[in-house]
Amino acid sequence: MGRVALQINSIIRFGFNRNSITSFLWDPWLFGKSVMTVFPSSNLDSLIPLHAMVSDYLRDDGWLLPAVVSDTIAISLQHFKFNQETNGTLFWQDSNKACFSSFIKYYHREEAKVDWYNLVWHKHFAVKYSFYTWLAINNGLKTAEELLKRTIRVPQSCSLCFVHSETTGHLLYECDYAFSVLQNLIPMVIKTAVEAKLANWKHTENLRISWAG
Repeated sequence: MGRVALQINSIIRFGFNRNSITSFLWDPWLFGKSVMTVFPSSNLDSLIPLHAMVSDYLRDDGWLLPAVVSDTIAISLQHFKFNQETNGTLFWQDSNKACFSSFIKYYHREEAKVDWYNLVWHKHFAVKYSFYTWLAINNGLKTAEELLKRTIRVPQSCSLCFVHSETTGHLLYECDYAFSVLQNLIPMVIKTAVEAKLANWKHTENLRISWAG
């Protein structure tokens, strides 16, 4: 979590008011760093309560710091221009209405958007199923083939049909036994419709392989 927090220091800002819950010692409110990082040799953690908030020492006309704080630190803080906010403590860039999706987009900003994105993370996705779909596309399912790559030796035949080698592709769109189970679980789905879906999946798999290569 610390590594992630360091990545977003430059694009977050803190608002200060009497109700702010920003930690005086540990939150990166001072020029993108924490007080403990800016003044590492000051031993502030032994002079100021560990749970102290910025609001404990902030007044309308400036700072009211404990006498134990050195003049060097006091002067530095007096020159620090803080954002007076009536509501809220932590803000995302210039927005007062940040949401988790903003963080996700920023965190993954340097990653390429793959062709099969909408197949997995669509509007009505369920995390459980999307996660396994994502694993399957990235060859992350613990099939015999993948386990062997990790030097884990298990029988290589399919655990369902015991005929062909167990690979992600076989389990999803080649195994006759897996398909018969699917037909029995969803009897209203006719074979041609399911095969069309699986063909589309196979096409997506080919796109993934070409993209990865």
